[in-house]
Amino acid sequence: MPPASEDTFHTIVVSTDGTPFALRAVEVAFRLARRSGAKIIVVSVVDTGTLVDFIGASPRDRERAEQELAFNAEEAMTQVGKLAAKEGVDVEMIVRRGRPHIEIVNVASQAEADLIVLGRHSGFRAARHLLGSVTQRVIEDADCSVLVVR
Repeated sequence: MPPASEDTFHTIVVSTDGTPFALRAVEVAFRLARRSGAKIIVVSVVDTGTLVDFIGASPRDRERAEQELAFNAEEAMTQVGKLAAKEGVDVEMIVRRGRPHIEIVNVASQAEADLIVLGRHSGFRAARHLLGSVTQRVIEDADCSVLVVR
């Protein structure tokens, strides 16, 4: 792997939730890392903000929902691990709990990343407008460049 120069990336953070758009972003991040010799950090966030919907639910239902979210994050990481092995890429994988845009930016900041790679999420436009976009919030809050993959 060639050493990184001034015009390449040194540390790339890529976020995944297991969706096709997120996995495409992981693939792009892996290609960029191979070309530049960058370190790859993959983060998946258990979105505790969605648990607000379970405030009126029983503690058992709330716990079950949180377990399902954690399982989904681990499954996303399993997919990334398989892809990394297939592509021959070394990755650091991190699962965090919290609000996705905050945790992604925090991981990038702590790692002194010079690039965050995210997938463009599909979904209903009304839901995106009401809930806000993780991608948009990362773009607004990140101190480094952000690449949005279609």
